[in-house]
Amino acid sequence: MAYVYNLMGLLYRKIGNYSQAETLLNNALKIRRKIDSNDSDYADTLANLAGIYCLKGELDRAESLGLLLELYGLPMSVCA
Repeated sequence: MAYVYNLMGLLYRKIGNYSQAETLLNNALKIRRKIDSNDSDYADTLANLAGIYCLKGELDRAESLGLLLELYGLPMSVCA
């Protein structure tokens, strides 16, 4: 189910509905956190959510997720 939420979040991002995308990606994270937060899919969903925050202009939230992504070995500037 987390995969579906993540995919739907990306679709809503593509059509510009960032609020719905954020909700769906957060749902995916909740499920993935219960399963295994050390999984690469969890990190991918974090990156997707950080991208939504960038698009919404919520740079502090995006950067905080960027710090989490570094723990997964994905150093990146999330809003670059």
